[in-house]
Amino acid sequence: MIRHTILGMTALAFLSTAAWAAGQSQFEMAPSVPAPNATALHLPPSPPPGGTVTIFDNINRKQPQNEYNCCAFYGVMGPDNLLSSHMLFDAMGFTPTTNLKVTEIDVAVSYNSGVNEFSLALYNDKGGVPGTALKAWTFTNLPPQNSCCQLTIATAPSGVPVVAGQHYWVVVRTDHASLNTAVDWNMNVLNTTTHYPFAQYCSNDVQGTPCTTPNDVWTAGTVAPAPAFAVFGTP
Repeated sequence: MIRHTILGMTALAFLSTAAWAAGQSQFEMAPSVPAPNATALHLPPSPPPGGTVTIFDNINRKQPQNEYNCCAFYGVMGPDNLLSSHMLFDAMGFTPTTNLKVTEIDVAVSYNSGVNEFSLALYNDKGGVPGTALKAWTFTNLPPQNSCCQLTIATAPSGVPVVAGQHYWVVVRTDHASLNTAVDWNMNVLNTTTHYPFAQYCSNDVQGTPCTTPNDVWTAGTVAPAPAFAVFGTP
């Protein structure tokens, strides 16, 4: 099947000047506490993604054993995580340039601690940050921290409509079944100096130190390197 890359990411177009200025210094990477017995393990590469149109893809598919950075990541933690940290969700933004239906989302997410499970969701945009979930998936049995390269692949055979020029977010989060989960969203290894839209939701209502961003709200800015992810669709 031939895939045509006809969409890109207007990476910064929807972020306010203030958010740009905030940059990535406010955002948190994963805690330094690793999962037990974590090693730099290489796993078999995932099959090529489905779909006929590449909306966005920063996964290094030409090198199956280096699809993403095994050992650098942004943290995602439920409110009861075992790291005694505050809750933290991460999101990467993209803007399609034509109307499509999203049929697949790939992310590089690895296990840190707690329940080996996380939730992946496609959100619309509200005021430059994630708004409402359009579709969500739950995944278990993630690869261990500091491993590469096994992608988590979410599919939507019927497709989730996205509109040209509208902003959307791929969100990695926990849910009611993974309150004590901590996972890592691995960084990409392509275009590592290019800044892309990124948002974090932080809350220390249950536990943890004060957030580096405002509590209980999404905060948007940009990051480089960005988390590794891809979005595919059909017309």
